[in-house]
Amino acid sequence: MTVAEFKTRFPEFSTVDDARISLFIEDAEAEMSESAWGTLYSKGLAYLTAHLLTIGTKTGAGNSAPSNVLQSHSVEGVSESFAVPSMSEYNSTLASTSYGAEYVRLRRLISAGALSV
Repeated sequence: MTVAEFKTRFPEFSTVDDARISLFIEDAEAEMSESAWGTLYSKGLAYLTAHLLTIGTKTGAGNSAPSNVLQSHSVEGVSESFAVPSMSEYNSTLASTSYGAEYVRLRRLISAGALSV
């Protein structure tokens, strides 16, 4: 996957430096097997890269606090609650971004093997 292809799929990263995106693409490639992912490899790679970029941005600026998914929100009562990612996941941070959640969904598809209806 090229940086241009990544930015086409995820225009929200259009202002991110190309060299930074390229680095995260390489990181994601190191965690995936193209032969295992088959036709979903490019899509899985894109979502894992987006997840790693998002996590890298949140933690790379001196903020090492975990990032969890907002589960509920109130305005007048000023109340928020966050879902804590399951520790049984391959990487508990995957559930902290929508990109990671989609990556997990795709990974489940490839690990399901052949399905018949």
